Amino acid sequence: MTRIVPFPLALIVTVLTTHPAGADPVGAALFQQNCARCHGAEGAGGDAAEPDIRGAGVTALSRAFGGLNRMPSFAFSESQVRALAEYLSTVAD
Repeated sequence: MTRIVPFPLALIVTVLTTHPAGADPVGAALFQQNCARCHGAEGAGGDAAEPDIRGAGVTALSRAFGGLNRMPSFAFSESQVRALAEYLSTVAD
């Protein structure tokens, strides 16, 4: 099953005030809405089922969004995947 990714403006405003300086606001909003529930607020994960995705690049994210192990499928556009990768690069250790 593919999820449609809605993009509420209120979430962007919230993310702009709660994430690191330089964080991509689009990527941050997408992450909080779609990824944080399993991977944690900063993408650090918790175990093998919800791995640390901080610093994950476009290729790794694209593979995972097709549905990988317990990960659900997502229908992100290429620009959304790039925005998520950019955001995750700002929260990487």
